[in-house]
Amino acid sequence: MAASELDSEGFVIDFGRMKKEVLQPAHQLLDHSLAIGEATWSETREQLAALGTRLVDSRKETVGDRGELQAHCSGSLAGARNELPGDIKVAVFPFAPTSETLAKWLYELADERLADERVHVVHSRVFEALRPVETYAEYNP
Repeated sequence: MAASELDSEGFVIDFGRMKKEVLQPAHQLLDHSLAIGEATWSETREQLAALGTRLVDSRKETVGDRGELQAHCSGSLAGARNELPGDIKVAVFPFAPTSETLAKWLYELADERLADERVHVVHSRVFEALRPVETYAEYNP
């Protein structure tokens, strides 16, 4: 994030606002999710439902019940959504979710929710791995 000037409290943007409007919703969408594109979802939803049911039912053997559903987005987040085939969590995007396209998606989400006449998004970064070597994709239009 960058700004033409700091706000009255000396911030570009309050991190609490960024967390609430961008980071937490994105985390809720993606945490413990299989990320796939709309085309893959359309082709595999029945198989994913059967697999999801088998996987979630396997919890009965180890913990005695199916457990609770993962926290998930109930609506759309910048064109992406959660589906729960067989109670597994899937994040469905309107594009193939590569690290590069996810970096662009995150940039556009932050820009939509946080940018104004004073504040703009500079770039976004999505980490693929941190160890043994840091690898990431960045988006900077």
